[in-house]
Amino acid sequence: MRPADHVTIHRLELNDYLQAYSAHTVVIRLLAGHPSRALWRLNSVHELIIVTSAPLHVRALGARLRTHVSKPYRPHIRMAEHYEFQVRLHPIKRRDDAAGKEHIRICEDHEIPGFFEPKAAQHGFHPLAYDLRRERGQVIERQHRRVTLPSADFFGILKVSDPEVFQATLLEGIGKKRTFGFGLLQIARC
Repeated sequence: MRPADHVTIHRLELNDYLQAYSAHTVVIRLLAGHPSRALWRLNSVHELIIVTSAPLHVRALGARLRTHVSKPYRPHIRMAEHYEFQVRLHPIKRRDDAAGKEHIRICEDHEIPGFFEPKAAQHGFHPLAYDLRRERGQVIERQHRRVTLPSADFFGILKVSDPEVFQATLLEGIGKKRTFGFGLLQIARC
Protein backbone atom coordinates (compact mmCIF):
# COMPACT_ATOMS: atom_id res chain seq x y z
CA MET A 1 0.00 0.00 0.00
CA ARG A 2 0.98 3.61 -0.45
CA PRO A 3 1.64 5.97 2.46
CA ALA A 4 -1.31 6.64 4.76
CA ASP A 5 -2.03 9.96 2.99
CA HIS A 6 -3.41 8.06 0.00
CA VAL A 7 -5.44 5.33 1.69
CA THR A 8 -9.22 5.39 1.37
CA ILE A 9 -11.90 3.48 3.23
CA HIS A 10 -14.92 2.46 1.18
CA ARG A 11 -18.31 1.25 2.38
CA LEU A 12 -20.29 -0.41 -0.39
CA GLU A 13 -23.84 -1.63 -0.08
CA LEU A 14 -24.93 -4.08 -2.73
CA ASN A 15 -28.36 -5.12 -3.93
CA ASP A 16 -27.62 -8.82 -3.94
CA TYR A 17 -26.74 -11.31 -1.25
CA LEU A 18 -23.01 -11.97 -0.78
CA GLN A 19 -21.20 -14.93 0.68
CA ALA A 20 -17.47 -15.15 1.32
CA TYR A 21 -16.36 -16.24 -2.12
CA SER A 22 -18.81 -14.06 -4.05
CA ALA A 23 -17.54 -11.10 -1.99
CA HIS A 24 -13.98 -12.10 -2.92
CA THR A 25 -14.86 -12.05 -6.62
CA VAL A 26 -16.53 -8.63 -6.23
CA VAL A 27 -13.35 -7.27 -4.60
CA ILE A 28 -11.23 -8.70 -7.42
CA ARG A 29 -13.49 -6.97 -9.94
CA LEU A 30 -13.38 -3.68 -8.02
CA LEU A 31 -9.58 -3.76 -7.87
CA ALA A 32 -9.15 -4.80 -11.50
CA GLY A 33 -7.75 -8.21 -10.61
CA HIS A 34 -5.38 -7.14 -7.81
CA PRO A 35 -7.04 -8.12 -4.47
CA SER A 36 -3.70 -8.06 -2.64
CA ARG A 37 -3.84 -4.25 -2.91
CA ALA A 38 -6.64 -4.03 -0.31
CA LEU A 39 -8.00 -5.16 3.03
CA TRP A 40 -11.67 -5.95 3.09
CA ARG A 41 -14.39 -7.46 5.20
CA LEU A 42 -17.89 -8.64 4.51
CA ASN A 43 -19.76 -6.88 7.35
CA SER A 44 -23.16 -8.24 6.40
CA VAL A 45 -24.69 -10.04 3.46
CA HIS A 46 -25.01 -6.71 1.63
CA GLU A 47 -22.13 -4.57 2.98
CA LEU A 48 -18.43 -4.60 2.10
CA ILE A 49 -15.77 -2.51 3.85
CA ILE A 50 -12.60 -2.00 1.78
CA VAL A 51 -9.40 -0.20 2.80
CA THR A 52 -7.07 0.44 -0.13
CA SER A 53 -4.70 2.84 -1.81
CA ALA A 54 -5.74 1.51 -5.22
CA PRO A 55 -8.62 3.02 -7.19
CA LEU A 56 -11.91 1.10 -7.10
CA HIS A 57 -13.68 0.39 -10.38
CA VAL A 58 -17.21 0.72 -8.99
CA ARG A 59 -18.76 0.91 -12.47
CA ALA A 60 -17.84 -2.76 -12.86
CA LEU A 61 -20.64 -3.59 -10.41
CA GLY A 62 -23.36 -1.91 -12.47
CA ALA A 63 -26.83 -2.42 -11.01
CA ARG A 64 -25.47 -4.56 -8.16
CA LEU A 65 -24.25 -1.41 -6.36
CA ARG A 66 -26.81 0.24 -4.09
CA THR A 67 -24.58 2.82 -2.33
CA HIS A 68 -20.89 3.69 -2.20
CA VAL A 69 -19.37 6.01 0.40
CA SER A 70 -15.65 6.67 0.59
CA LYS A 71 -13.38 8.92 2.60
CA PRO A 72 -9.66 9.29 3.26
CA TYR A 73 -8.45 6.92 5.95
CA ARG A 74 -5.99 8.70 8.24
CA PRO A 75 -6.36 7.41 11.78
CA HIS A 76 -4.41 9.39 14.39
CA ILE A 77 -3.13 6.96 17.00
CA ARG A 78 -1.53 7.77 20.35
CA MET A 79 0.15 5.59 22.94
CA ALA A 80 -2.17 3.93 25.49
CA GLU A 81 -5.38 4.93 23.68
CA HIS A 82 -8.30 2.54 24.11
CA TYR A 83 -10.50 1.39 21.23
CA GLU A 84 -13.34 -0.99 20.68
CA PHE A 85 -12.25 -3.42 18.00
CA GLN A 86 -13.33 -6.27 15.80
CA VAL A 87 -11.25 -8.43 13.51
CA ARG A 88 -11.80 -11.68 11.61
CA LEU A 89 -8.72 -13.91 11.53
CA HIS A 90 -7.81 -17.21 9.90
CA PRO A 91 -6.77 -19.28 12.97
CA ILE A 92 -3.83 -21.40 11.89
CA LYS A 93 -0.44 -22.07 13.38
CA ARG A 94 2.76 -23.09 11.66
CA ARG A 95 4.64 -26.16 12.69
CA ASP A 96 8.20 -26.70 11.49
CA ASP A 97 9.66 -30.18 11.62
CA ALA A 98 12.02 -32.42 9.65
CA ALA A 99 9.37 -32.85 6.94
CA GLY A 100 9.15 -29.08 6.46
CA LYS A 101 6.62 -26.36 7.25
CA GLU A 102 3.00 -27.24 7.85
CA HIS A 103 -0.01 -25.03 8.61
CA ILE A 104 -2.41 -26.51 11.14
CA ARG A 105 -5.93 -25.28 11.91
CA ILE A 106 -6.56 -24.19 15.48
CA CYS A 107 -9.70 -26.09 16.39
CA GLU A 108 -9.89 -25.82 20.17
CA ASP A 109 -11.10 -22.63 21.87
CA HIS A 110 -8.49 -22.99 24.63
CA GLU A 111 -5.76 -22.56 21.95
CA ILE A 112 -7.12 -19.20 20.77
CA PRO A 113 -5.48 -16.94 23.43
CA GLY A 114 -2.11 -18.45 22.49
CA PHE A 115 -2.87 -17.58 18.88
CA PHE A 116 -4.42 -14.12 19.26
CA GLU A 117 -2.57 -12.43 22.11
CA PRO A 118 0.98 -12.79 20.68
CA LYS A 119 -0.34 -11.68 17.28
CA ALA A 120 -1.86 -8.58 18.93
CA ALA A 121 1.45 -7.75 20.63
CA GLN A 122 3.28 -8.02 17.28
CA HIS A 123 0.80 -5.56 15.79
CA GLY A 124 1.10 -2.78 18.38
CA PHE A 125 -1.80 -3.45 20.75
CA HIS A 126 -2.84 -5.36 23.82
CA PRO A 127 -6.38 -6.78 24.08
CA LEU A 128 -7.79 -5.73 27.46
CA ALA A 129 -10.95 -7.80 27.05
CA TYR A 130 -12.34 -9.72 24.12
CA ASP A 131 -14.96 -12.19 23.06
CA LEU A 132 -14.57 -14.82 20.42
CA ARG A 133 -17.07 -16.06 17.88
CA ARG A 134 -15.99 -19.13 15.95
CA GLU A 135 -17.66 -20.01 12.72
CA ARG A 136 -17.61 -23.10 10.57
CA GLY A 137 -15.48 -21.10 8.18
CA GLN A 138 -15.69 -19.47 4.81
CA VAL A 139 -16.32 -21.92 1.99
CA ILE A 140 -14.73 -21.09 -1.33
CA GLU A 141 -14.64 -22.94 -4.63
CA ARG A 142 -11.18 -23.37 -6.11
CA GLN A 143 -10.52 -25.38 -9.22
CA HIS A 144 -13.86 -27.21 -8.93
CA ARG A 145 -13.40 -28.23 -5.30
CA ARG A 146 -14.65 -26.73 -2.06
CA VAL A 147 -12.17 -25.39 0.45
CA THR A 148 -13.16 -24.28 3.96
CA LEU A 149 -11.14 -21.49 5.55
CA PRO A 150 -11.77 -21.52 9.31
CA SER A 151 -12.49 -18.15 10.85
CA ALA A 152 -12.48 -16.59 14.29
CA ASP A 153 -14.06 -13.20 14.98
CA PHE A 154 -12.65 -11.22 17.90
CA PHE A 155 -14.58 -8.33 19.50
CA GLY A 156 -13.44 -6.29 22.46
CA ILE A 157 -11.41 -3.45 23.90
CA LEU A 158 -7.75 -2.89 23.10
CA LYS A 159 -4.98 -0.61 24.33
CA VAL A 160 -2.38 0.73 21.91
CA SER A 161 1.14 -0.32 22.94
CA ASP A 162 3.07 0.89 19.88
CA PRO A 163 1.35 3.66 17.87
CA GLU A 164 3.60 3.35 14.81
CA VAL A 165 3.19 -0.42 14.49
CA PHE A 166 -0.54 -0.14 15.24
CA GLN A 167 -0.95 2.48 12.49
CA ALA A 168 0.74 0.11 10.02
CA THR A 169 -1.56 -2.71 11.17
CA LEU A 170 -4.63 -0.63 10.37
CA LEU A 171 -3.34 -0.19 6.81
CA GLU A 172 -1.80 -3.63 6.22
CA GLY A 173 -3.93 -5.99 8.30
CA ILE A 174 -3.20 -8.99 10.49
CA GLY A 175 -2.45 -12.57 9.57
CA LYS A 176 -3.01 -14.83 6.59
CA LYS A 177 -5.65 -14.96 3.85
CA ARG A 178 -6.22 -11.19 3.69
CA THR A 179 -7.31 -11.49 0.05
CA PHE A 180 -10.24 -13.59 1.33
CA GLY A 181 -11.52 -10.97 3.79
CA PHE A 182 -9.44 -11.80 6.87
CA GLY A 183 -7.25 -9.41 8.85
CA LEU A 184 -9.00 -6.01 8.60
CA LEU A 185 -8.84 -4.53 12.11
CA GLN A 186 -11.83 -2.22 12.59
CA ILE A 187 -11.69 0.22 15.51
CA ALA A 188 -13.83 2.86 17.20
CA ARG A 189 -12.86 5.16 20.06
CA CYS A 190 -14.21 4.13 23.46
